[in-house]
Amino acid sequence: MKKYLILAALSFPVLLSAQTVNNVTDPVINNQFGYLTQIPVKPANVIGSVYLNEDWKETTVKLKKETHGVFQLVAVKMKLDLKSNMMEFQTDKGIKMIGGANVESFFWKKDLPSEVETYLNCDKFSFGDTKLLGFALVISTGKKIALVQHKYLEFVTADYNVALDVGSKDQKYLKKDKFYLLKNNQLISANNKSVTKAMADKKQLVSQFKRDQKLNLKDQRDLASLISYYNSL
Repeated sequence: MKKYLILAALSFPVLLSAQTVNNVTDPVINNQFGYLTQIPVKPANVIGSVYLNEDWKETTVKLKKETHGVFQLVAVKMKLDLKSNMMEFQTDKGIKMIGGANVESFFWKKDLPSEVETYLNCDKFSFGDTKLLGFALVISTGKKIALVQHKYLEFVTADYNVALDVGSKDQKYLKKDKFYLLKNNQLISANNKSVTKAMADKKQLVSQFKRDQKLNLKDQRDLASLISYYNSL
């Protein structure tokens, strides 16, 4: 019961706006927590989903700040909207929402009950002179370097050419991901050059391991294998 009270407290609108239509508060326009009584209809001629997970997943959510004595929401049914970076929760009081910016991390079980997928809020880490929006899946952990996969959404506009009758008439949401090294609380785009630089202190050993194992760093498993080896040195 307490977790639903927390959701209600976080999702209650701070102020009303003329942009609130059909009891739906747009969190992007209003820049506030929103309370949903109805999911907005997707615009016409737009295909694809904005959600990381299409089905409600039983999730444990760790909050950045304690709210009413609670640091985390346990076993809540959640969907993550990649477009607005909002979490939607299915409750017995309807659908509640909180902004992703209020969440430290979350995890849910994979197909095997003993395995979980953990997502970290990217705003915890620096990325050059900016921050990445959203959450990253932890692929490999270690005492020196971790490997994470940033999940994000790309919007593709229609490119139909009437004269040539080619292209698409639909606008699309495409789910994308990109791998990053996580070192000293910094996110670094994962590529051959950045990996070599990040592991420069063990350059010879790492290079030998890559050759012996015939690793392709564009492959997630090979990259994770190299990072695990480096962390073991």
